[in-house]
Amino acid sequence: MNQTIYQKKSWESAIAWFAFCFFLCLGTVSTSLNGQCTNGSAFGSGAAPSDGLSTTLTTCAFGGEYSTITGVAAATFYTSSATGGAGNYITIHEGTPGGPVIAFGFSPLSWTSTVAGTYYQHINTNAACGTDGSCHTLIVANPLGSGCTNGASFGSGTVSPGSTVTLTTCAFGGEYSTIFGVVAATTYTSAATGGTGNYITIHQGSPAGPIINFGPSPLVWTSTVAGTYYQHVNTNAACGTDGSCHAQTITAPRCSLMILAWLSLQ
Repeated sequence: MNQTIYQKKSWESAIAWFAFCFFLCLGTVSTSLNGQCTNGSAFGSGAAPSDGLSTTLTTCAFGGEYSTITGVAAATFYTSSATGGAGNYITIHEGTPGGPVIAFGFSPLSWTSTVAGTYYQHINTNAACGTDGSCHTLIVANPLGSGCTNGASFGSGTVSPGSTVTLTTCAFGGEYSTIFGVVAATTYTSAATGGTGNYITIHQGSPAGPIINFGPSPLVWTSTVAGTYYQHVNTNAACGTDGSCHAQTITAPRCSLMILAWLSLQ
């Protein structure tokens, strides 16, 4: 009788933990989807850097302020970063401080400009647009190179929270694989192995859409919007190709392992 009661209470506790973790995960996704911040106070500015260089916009913006980036080139890939304070969550606006949102997410944030002009790098402590009175250093960089765009596809997969999904075990250098089910403002890790080198470029929306990030494997990148992304693999930054098999994977962040941890104690 006592054993039956214990088992019942154990499963009731497990269900309670599951419900807690589910809503915690749901809240995280909801925050990611809505984490576009628009601050009202300006502090710091600088000209957009040339290829391979970076510009420090300020060394002491508070969480809840923004810095101005002038001279941004059209259709150009940049990386914005911030350090200091209680956290560093970045939102990029185009044209005006409250203009169209180009990208948002935790530092470092990669984004591609739409038109030439002035952009605004807003800094907050988290995706809920938190503020603080501490100094944040804001930097914008223009990574050397421009990423690769391949014309042939091979392999696909749907991202799964807390898991590494194999998109293909044999894409050639010069092909791309399709990633379904990407969540907005979420950090992923793309990797490739095999062949004569593994240089990855992530495109959003279409195989030749906006470039989200590029670099040697493994590549960490942050999604801008929910949807489909494309993982291009080449042998080097010059977009080299080969006829060898490259295994491509995508790793998504986990919501929680608290349920498994609880069950392991029972």
